Parts: sequence; structure tokens; C-alpha cells
Amino acid sequence: MATTLHQPAAAETDGPATLLPSRLSAIDRERMRIARDMHDEVGTSLTQIALLAELAKADPAEEQADRLDVVARISRQAVVALDELVWSVNPSNDTLTHLLSYA
Repeated sequence: MATTLHQPAAAETDGPATLLPSRLSAIDRERMRIARDMHDEVGTSLTQIALLAELAKADPAEEQADRLDVVARISRQAVVALDELVWSVNPSNDTLTHLLSYA
């Protein structure tokens, strides 16, 4: 009796389902890590902004500008961090040329 090897159809070899289970789970773990990092970064920044805004409401008028400067700085830092994170997970940026042009 002859043994034959299964030749997968084209549909069976396309997409993430064809990755080895260990490779797929590594991708899933990395996606979860990135999602946690994004959640932590954005959550922390938004919490700081909310607290500072509440404190600014209670500040005398001459101190509100200083507090609002801090809010603006935190907001800009959050935007930069989010931009960097999105850029880093974009597969089209996985070249040295893209890395050097981003910096």
C-alpha cells in the first residue's frame, strides 16, 4: 500500500491559519502586549489630564495657566507615544530606511 503526502490546496496555505501554532501564539502574545501597552499609556495620560483639569477648576485664576500647560504637555506626549506605537507595529516600516527616516 502506497503512502501519499497531502498537498494543501491554495486556500489552505493562505493567511495566518497556515502558521505553526507556536508562531501564531507568539503573534497573539505580541498583539496582546502591544494592546496592554497602548491601554496603559493612553489610560495613564487621560487619567492625569482628568485629574489636572479637576484641580485647575479649583485653582485661582493666576495658577490655572500653569496647570493647563501641564495638561497640554501630557496631551502632546500621549499623541507622540501613540504615533510611535502605531508606527512601530506597521509592517511596512520594518526596514532600516524607514527606521532612519522616522528618527
